[in-house]
Amino acid sequence: MVESLAVPAGDADALLSWFKQQLTAALAPDDFWLALSGSDAWPAQQPPVWVASAREQQLLWQWRVAPGSELILALAKSPSPASAALLAPLLALLADALSRVGAAEQPCCQALSQHRRMLDAINNSVIGMDLDGYIRSWNRGAEQMFGYPKEKALGRHVLFLYADADEEDSLLAEAGDSGNSREMLVRRKRRDGSIFWASIYLSLLVDEAGEPEGLVGYLIDATERINAEEKLRLQSAIFEYSEEAIMVTNANGRIVSVNRAFARLFGRSADELVGREHDFIYCRRYDADFWHTLRNQAGREDHWFGEIRCSRNGENIFPCWLSFSAVRNMEGKLTHFIALLMDVSERQEDKEKIYQLANFDGLTGLPNRSMLRILLTQALEEAKRMSTYGALMLVDIDRFKRINDGLGVSAGDELLVQIAGRIRTALRAEDVVARCGPDEFVIALFDIAQREHASIVADKLLRVLQEPFILAHSEQSQETLSITASIGVAVFPEDGKDSDSLLRHAGIAMRRLRQMPDSEHGYLFFAADMNQRARERHHLEEDLREALHRGELLLYFQPQFELASGKMQAAEVLLRWQHHEHGMVSPAKFIPVAEETGLIHEIGDWVLETACATLHAWLERGIPPLRLAVNLSARQLRPKLISRVLELVGQYQLPVHLLELEITESVLIQDDAKALALLESLRAAGFAIALDDFGTGYSALSYLRRLPIDTLKIDRSFVADLPGCEQEAAMVLSILRLAQTHGLSVVAEGVETQAQLDFLRQHGCPAVQGFFLARPMPLQDLEELLLR
Repeated sequence: MVESLAVPAGDADALLSWFKQQLTAALAPDDFWLALSGSDAWPAQQPPVWVASAREQQLLWQWRVAPGSELILALAKSPSPASAALLAPLLALLADALSRVGAAEQPCCQALSQHRRMLDAINNSVIGMDLDGYIRSWNRGAEQMFGYPKEKALGRHVLFLYADADEEDSLLAEAGDSGNSREMLVRRKRRDGSIFWASIYLSLLVDEAGEPEGLVGYLIDATERINAEEKLRLQSAIFEYSEEAIMVTNANGRIVSVNRAFARLFGRSADELVGREHDFIYCRRYDADFWHTLRNQAGREDHWFGEIRCSRNGENIFPCWLSFSAVRNMEGKLTHFIALLMDVSERQEDKEKIYQLANFDGLTGLPNRSMLRILLTQALEEAKRMSTYGALMLVDIDRFKRINDGLGVSAGDELLVQIAGRIRTALRAEDVVARCGPDEFVIALFDIAQREHASIVADKLLRVLQEPFILAHSEQSQETLSITASIGVAVFPEDGKDSDSLLRHAGIAMRRLRQMPDSEHGYLFFAADMNQRARERHHLEEDLREALHRGELLLYFQPQFELASGKMQAAEVLLRWQHHEHGMVSPAKFIPVAEETGLIHEIGDWVLETACATLHAWLERGIPPLRLAVNLSARQLRPKLISRVLELVGQYQLPVHLLELEITESVLIQDDAKALALLESLRAAGFAIALDDFGTGYSALSYLRRLPIDTLKIDRSFVADLPGCEQEAAMVLSILRLAQTHGLSVVAEGVETQAQLDFLRQHGCPAVQGFFLARPMPLQDLEELLLR
């Protein structure tokens, strides 16, 4: 805002000094050059170098103000709107005052008219008016702005340019009364009827006596500015009230602004957030390199988006969708980043719910038929790649509809939930179980060693399902219920190599079973030969369960001999089964069944106790005791084995050195840490540990050093081709050297020829066992050897 301009009285030099002083209020001293030719006080000066450019840009004006005197004004650059608003009335006043000095006095408006070239050089609208508001001067900028030529505007009242009737001439009255110039935003109307916003500066012109002479109006089209400001206001409102959390950072990632949603999302005020590094809002799974990379990528590509994990106060972790954009200035330099974040927790929960509903049974939580096909496809591909066996079982609950109708739907649902739980606990973690019908479950077994193992699982399922179910009708009443099930089994790859074939064949087997009311197993294979094998295995398992009680299990003993002296040093305890109908059953046939069904625990305990009882009987009878080596199954290596062995040794009052425990390398591979700890405890208790079948499994030198063992038993497969096979001979010699290095004893198994015995004696093998020296024998025969 400036005061009304009063031109001082005086000569031209005084006027120019005053004008220069006024110009410095609107322009920087280096941005204009003012000169007056023919003046002693204002001698001609060397113009600045930019004056030539100002002439080309029409920013230089020359006026003849008196004979022999010329006023020169040059601008280094186009004036800003505010500067131009002050410059227009100054130029008008100066021109008029100089004219008064050099000639007779003329009215202000006439002076403005004489110097219209100066006013036309100003691009924006400059309108001169008398005190009543009638237009006396109309420059080229006014013509372009309003569309009226000068002859159509001069003499008319300025009100014809107003867009708002109620505005009237209040602005003129205000300017006339106050004598001040200030910016006002008004709406004006063009000749074509279009309305636009204008920024107007009104300046009061006064004469030498300080009396008002007229008004100068300087107008700028402010439409773009108003639109820009409105756009900014709108954008500000969008920013502030958006439901999306918005954050603005500088190029280094420091927060400069956040909206309400952002502050609310992270539970902090805007004041707490501004000035901080933006990476504080994310959980610790992201390091500084992640955000540095993110900013670099957004800087290169102008945008990055994706899902990240955020945290509130470093604790509450939740997923967010992040849109991260780069902001550049007019020169293309990156100045800021804008981040838009949306909490997608609910969206993810909804997706998970939809996924759950689409792929899992709502009652039991098991996979449904759709998910089963996906899981089967993956498992079958893996089985094909690994060349392993698999089986698909279709389990159908017998007479479930009758149960559902009789006890009600809620009781039926509870029964199904309990059935699903029992099936799940009866399977391995890698096995698949799904509910594919109201009373139908599908079980997929993959990575099984033998096809017959499917019958073991089927038997196990039938047993767990035969146990009574307790259904709670209410807190006061319960219902005990027993059920049966029918299981159809299809084997991969014989019965099908894809999920559809296996499901179809398992269904056929189950329906065949339903047509066999006298079926003794409750399950049926699709292939007839598998059913025969299953029946045989089932009978074998049942007979094996009774073998202990019938006294059909026997111990045989195979002696081990020292090669140096030829004396018997120990005997390996071997389990035999004398079946009451079928005679002697091969251990290779019944030992795997015992291990798979868990009977090995009871049988293994019987073997240990019988061996201890045998040793005790020898001591009681005065028979020279012989160390007995008892084989341990992988399933027997449990923590309570130690206490049980110590209990037996104490019960039968045996020196611990008379009992040797044999394990295979495969036992150690299955559970390295636990097996080692258990063996170390046994060895610490004084028991000798032998590693059976050495060389066939995990025979690494670094591994052998860690084993708590006393004896290596060379597997019979290496002895069989001695001495003719160089490769086997080299292997045996390596084992002998290895044992010698580690201070271990060695027993070579499977010696069946004199040549084998001679080779082993020649190369320093300490002990051997095999058919050539002694076959496995019953206890009576062994005692006869001991008494010789």
